[in-house]
Amino acid sequence: MADEPLIDELLKDAHERMVKSAEAAQHEFATVRTGRASPALLDRVVVDYYGAMTPPELTEERRRELVKVVRNLAEEGRVAIRNVRRDTMHHLRELKTEGEASSDDEHRAEVELQKLTDGRVSDLDGMLKAKEKEILEV
Repeated sequence: MADEPLIDELLKDAHERMVKSAEAAQHEFATVRTGRASPALLDRVVVDYYGAMTPPELTEERRRELVKVVRNLAEEGRVAIRNVRRDTMHHLRELKTEGEASSDDEHRAEVELQKLTDGRVSDLDGMLKAKEKEILEV
């Protein structure tokens, strides 16, 4: 006899954790300085003792470096999402092993979990493309 509420709860928890991982990556994207005003820039304000001003325009080389930084942040977000999937898959297999879920239930849950994973990774990739465009825009 399958324990549907338990599987549903695992999937709900995985979805929430994946959304939080994507949101964390988006927050990190917002803190990357692109030469454009953004409220998120105030998240990491530091006071310069000597009052030296930073140059307002980014060079092409610096823009490329920022794109690399943002891509690394996106990859960290993807890894976090995949880690949630891995943990949830482990719990689903434990349920099957303990006889609390059938093979069919486990398979359906894994398919649903993969859809959640693909959706969150796709969202993250969309955020990455938008941030890259913002950085490279002169």
